[in-house]
Amino acid sequence: MAVLLTWEPTDVELDRMRQTWPDASSVVRMGELTPAELDGLLPEVDVMVGYMRTIPGDRLADATGLRLIHVLGHGVDGLLTPDVKTQVRERGIQVARSNPCAIPMAEFVLMAMIALTRRTVRLHNSLVERGDWSTELTARRAEGVLGGELYGATLGLVGYGNIAGEIHTRAAAFGMRVGTVVRRPDAVADSGLDFVSDWRDLDDFLGRCDYVALCIPLTDQTRHLVDAGRIAAMKQGAYLVNISRGALVDEDALYDGLASGRLAGAALDTFESEDTKGKRGYPSRRPLHEYNTLLTPHYSGATAQSRDRALATVGDNLGRLQRGEPLRNLVRLAEGF
Repeated sequence: MAVLLTWEPTDVELDRMRQTWPDASSVVRMGELTPAELDGLLPEVDVMVGYMRTIPGDRLADATGLRLIHVLGHGVDGLLTPDVKTQVRERGIQVARSNPCAIPMAEFVLMAMIALTRRTVRLHNSLVERGDWSTELTARRAEGVLGGELYGATLGLVGYGNIAGEIHTRAAAFGMRVGTVVRRPDAVADSGLDFVSDWRDLDDFLGRCDYVALCIPLTDQTRHLVDAGRIAAMKQGAYLVNISRGALVDEDALYDGLASGRLAGAALDTFESEDTKGKRGYPSRRPLHEYNTLLTPHYSGATAQSRDRALATVGDNLGRLQRGEPLRNLVRLAEGF
């Protein structure tokens, strides 16, 4: 079985592959091939493994023997082009993902909520840059100027997959009320949530939550889901956390919501600019750092453990493919997730 790696793995990753992937797999690194060598190899490739943006969607037609596209992460929006969707549908190519990052992303969300609530970044900068111990603010803590507590607050999870489930577990341990809004409320009826809302009631759902965490994929239907209208629907003084895709949030509307005080803070681990300029320079067209924000470089799921899980899941699915068994974590590409 020929496996084409469409990203450049590190030595540590290669070692993990040797430990967890079937010995029968013939693994080739695309980056080591000349264009002519790639042309000659593509018809023999059974499996492509990589990130959604490294999978060569424009070459799928040449990979005539392709049976599986395996994404190392969670998102597949980079594969939602008409050509790729057509190739997958008409040729019966399976698409799977590793889904390895739920644990670190859930931990990140808890960290972000605490950091925003306690104004950690702004107070850190004031102390380090100006020696400001904020004694005036401390004296006014009863007014809430130094933030509150997660205990007793309400967290709303927009979407409820494996990442949201891990967030739910941890937030509940902090004494938070946790709810979700989904398209099929019956599917999460036994999840132990405090409340579940139908997607059609999204605005009402947002108005109930002190914290809102976005846990949904990017599709044509969810692009700019959080716009000026949705921010207006949110609870006064609420916090927004986005660990999914930058384009879920209209950053102009977010900036205005922060500037007006409608939102008390926001944590963004992903930005609209990633779709246009990649991970370069200041991440937003608006100076979001002027307010109570936590801005991080799309790293909430990036841990050594999540990489091990990603590669182990690929190895498991390669073995399943060889044996003709059902694969794990299959993607419904036509639906966008």
